[in-house]
Amino acid sequence: MIPSDVFYRAFDDGLASAGPLPGLQRRRGKASRYVLATPAGPIDFWFKVNPKASAIPHQPGEFWPVIETAGLRRDAQDDGTISWYQYADAPMIEAFREQQERVHANVAAQTVFEHAIWRDQRDISLRTMRGFVDLGFRPAWPHTALYYLDDGDAAAWGAVIGRQLPAWIARFCAQPETLEGHMWRLHWSAPPA
Repeated sequence: MIPSDVFYRAFDDGLASAGPLPGLQRRRGKASRYVLATPAGPIDFWFKVNPKASAIPHQPGEFWPVIETAGLRRDAQDDGTISWYQYADAPMIEAFREQQERVHANVAAQTVFEHAIWRDQRDISLRTMRGFVDLGFRPAWPHTALYYLDDGDAAAWGAVIGRQLPAWIARFCAQPETLEGHMWRLHWSAPPA
């Protein structure tokens, strides 16, 4: 368990380790927020930490990519959300799953607890984590929790995402749409009236 400011520093370092990402600019502030200029308009990326989860001893922290654009909204109901998983291919999803498994192993490997109840809570959390890790990733679930325990996990997540961003951006630019547009196009029966 690490505080969110430690997560953000380590995540940003991991993201930077993947090399320069043309057009991606970090926004000011502590949180890992970025903007990307694309032909379809700017996209805002925020790697949002769940502050409650990151404050519990021996428990994994949680974060997820929040990706939004104002320029591609279909209508007033479309909030501009873009799911990372809309543009992720099978190897990208597998890399996320493998990182989730590494974090699960890190949480399970803890052996020193200040209080016995913290071990019990960790054990309950491991079962919950397992369920979410096994569910996997789908475009319709853009805010699926990604787990981390320490700054090494945070940096690893930054590196995984940084390595994937060029391909993700290329896929987005080839067919830019919000999650709502994606869902109407592929899964829902008819566009709204």
